[in-house]
Amino acid sequence: GFVVDHEDAFSTEKKTNESSIEIPYPFNTGNQLLEFCKQTGLSISEIMFENEKSWRTEKEIYDGIWHIWEVMKGCVQRGCEQEGILPGGLNVARRAFNLHQELSQKDKIEDPSEIFDWVSLFALAVNEENAAGGKVVTAPTNGASGIIPAVLHYYERFTPKSSKEGIYIFFLTAAAFGILLSMFILVGYYVVRGAAVSLTEKMHYGVTVLHNLLVPPEVASFMPVSMPAAPISEMNIAPQTQMSYEAQPVPQGAPDVHVADNSVEDIRDEEEII
Repeated sequence: GFVVDHEDAFSTEKKTNESSIEIPYPFNTGNQLLEFCKQTGLSISEIMFENEKSWRTEKEIYDGIWHIWEVMKGCVQRGCEQEGILPGGLNVARRAFNLHQELSQKDKIEDPSEIFDWVSLFALAVNEENAAGGKVVTAPTNGASGIIPAVLHYYERFTPKSSKEGIYIFFLTAAAFGILLSMFILVGYYVVRGAAVSLTEKMHYGVTVLHNLLVPPEVASFMPVSMPAAPISEMNIAPQTQMSYEAQPVPQGAPDVHVADNSVEDIRDEEEII
């Protein structure tokens, strides 16, 4: 999801330093993650937070998460404010602006199902910004970048005890599932790559990777696989310590899209996209 400059992309020293760092709770499967939670009594977000501290300070973690959230909110705001036709030559009209105007006309929400109209609006606004080449957070992909902002806007606006701490927990927990899903993407890579090189050999390799990810050890002993365990690099991220924040007031009725008033800067520099 990142676009980096030439120096960072080919920095051997940086890659070596990052790969040599050992994290306290490495996991590649959901079972491994849950086992760490059982052994330590930590939540998924706390497990992730402890891993993330291997690379940065607690303040850097919290500041980074909050900045990502601000970028997401700014994206929703822009998507709700823009009118006209999306670029690309297909004459696809933006819909988020009109939907926002329509929902904002209502003084209150009478049918609870109307909340989902707002959730759809938040996601649609981000998707249209993505289609227009705007700034989005690739989480988990550009095409699906509206999901997390939509869910978090729902949490912040329509739940009575939303808080800043809750947003941190959400991001860190979502990161854990992102790691697990990345494993399946890696499997797909090997399967597709196998078709281009040697269909039989590499497909077997891809299936072996999937087998190692999904089948518990106690079951695997009854399911012989001729290929050795496929090496998979460990991917990790992190979650939250105990923090107390004052819950944000929940707007009455159908709320306007309230996002950051100030413009959002790039996460790192002008050459890098979240």
